[in-house]
Amino acid sequence: MNILIFANGENTKITDMPSFVFNADYIIAADGGIFNCFKHNIQPHCIIGDLDSYKDKELHPKTKIIHLTEQNSTDMEKAIEHAKTLNPDIIDVFCSFGKRMDHTLGNIFILNNYTDMQIYMHDAYGTMYGLNPGEKLLTGLAGTTVSLFALSKVENISLSGFEYPLLEESIGPAFIGVSNKIVSDKATIKFKKGRLIVYQLTKESKK
Repeated sequence: MNILIFANGENTKITDMPSFVFNADYIIAADGGIFNCFKHNIQPHCIIGDLDSYKDKELHPKTKIIHLTEQNSTDMEKAIEHAKTLNPDIIDVFCSFGKRMDHTLGNIFILNNYTDMQIYMHDAYGTMYGLNPGEKLLTGLAGTTVSLFALSKVENISLSGFEYPLLEESIGPAFIGVSNKIVSDKATIKFKKGRLIVYQLTKESKK
C-alpha cells in the first residue's frame, strides 16, 4: 500500500506530485497539512493530529477526523503511526520542510528514528530518506547530486560510483557530506552499522 502524507510545511511546487496523488492508496493530512491539500484540490482520507491548526474548517464529508490530544508526539508522528496500522509499503510525505525550523528538524529526526518503514520526504529540489545497514544500489542516476548525513556513528561505509568515494570508513556522529555526485550508471552505498540520511536531487532541480 502506498500512503501519502501532507504536512503543514512550505507548499512548494513539485512537478510530479500529481503522479504520487494518483498512485496513493490512502492520503493523510497531518493537522495543518489539510491546507496544503486544499491548495492542490486534494481530498484526503483523513486528517489527524491535535487539530490546533485545522480549527474546524469545512471538510469533505468522506474525510475522517482523528483528533488526538496527547502532546508527546508531533502531528507528523501521529500521521505516521496511523499509516503504520495500514501496513504501508511506502510512505511519501510532501510539505514537510520550510516554515518553522523546529518542525523541519523534527521531521528530519523522524526519518532517522523510523527505521522499520520506508519514508520519503519530497521538496521542490529532491527527496530525503533514511537508510539502514546493508547495500543500496543506485542505477541510471549518473550526474545526480547526493548528500549524506549521519546523526549517529556509521561504521564501515563504502561509496562506489561517486565522485568522492569511501572505502570502509567510519563517520559521524554529526557527519555532513553535502553535494557528492554519482559518476557511474551503477553506484552503491554500503555500510555495516548505524543509520544514514540521504538527500537525492531530482532531475528537475538540475535545470
